[in-house]
Amino acid sequence: MISMNNIGMRLKKVREEEKLNQRDFAKKIGISQGMLSGIENGTEKFAKRTQKVVCLEFGIEEDWLLNGQGPMITPQKTPPEVPEGPDGRKMTSDELELVSTYDKLIPETQNEVLTYAKDKLELQEFREKTKTGEKGDKEKWINIPELSDAEKGGELG
Repeated sequence: MISMNNIGMRLKKVREEEKLNQRDFAKKIGISQGMLSGIENGTEKFAKRTQKVVCLEFGIEEDWLLNGQGPMITPQKTPPEVPEGPDGRKMTSDELELVSTYDKLIPETQNEVLTYAKDKLELQEFREKTKTGEKGDKEKWINIPELSDAEKGGELG
């Protein structure tokens, strides 16, 4: 039985209860495997942000994680609701991860990611239209940087 006398050992217990190796657990909480190893061994500091992520991600009581007091698991009255996407269906784990990662970015980087995603969607829409024989608006599509010369040529209409 693991002694729960320090935070690193309690963090390791959470990881083991989740049946995750250090690499996968570290990825879920947004730190490197080396940092996780150091926290578990007591050689690295456990940042407050990371503590909160562990508690939220795995339903762990903060008082137990930090002080070893109270129950380990946060009692839940109802299962957490999975958010719905814009089309009304439940979001997949990849979609939830994307939103969670986006939320962690600084505003400037969020704008870059959003612009990139919109550009990719525009390229996808163009390629779908040309496959079906639809003529696109040459002025709209000509500035897509990833278009081949053939796509920029006569196929645009």
